[in-house]
Amino acid sequence: MRAPILPVRGPLTDALLAHLQGSLADVLEVGDGIAPPGAGWPQQPQTGDYTPYCVLGTEDAVLRQSPPDLAQAMGSWACGYRLTHYGAARSQADDNADMARQATLDFAGGTITLGEHSWALTAVRYSRLGGFAPVENEDPPVWSGRDVFAVWIDYTRG
Repeated sequence: MRAPILPVRGPLTDALLAHLQGSLADVLEVGDGIAPPGAGWPQQPQTGDYTPYCVLGTEDAVLRQSPPDLAQAMGSWACGYRLTHYGAARSQADDNADMARQATLDFAGGTITLGEHSWALTAVRYSRLGGFAPVENEDPPVWSGRDVFAVWIDYTRG
């Protein structure tokens, strides 16, 4: 058996971020590891409209067993991510999280080139849907919650 082929992770994250930003453009801002510019309160809290946002971050990627229908795949990975949601109220953060979750699920399907190899975007699987709580030391409160999910990719060919 050949050793697994390692996916080039950066382009996968870039593609996921671009997908989320495009899918959610009319609803909320999506940041790359940090809050996007213009998100949250404008300058002083409660002096304008709060712009809800979420932040995409990476988690570990783990090698997983290929499903039987992908027996010829040389590598099968679950690439972990976290999506942290923010809102001026619990209901705002919660509602926007539901939209962001659906957008991540819509990322699955098709193929992506990562480095020199082609990979199938097999599935998106959530392992944690975060609960929402006020962020400490914020007045007025800002609510946040964190989801954890993985994008499953399978090597298709070089």
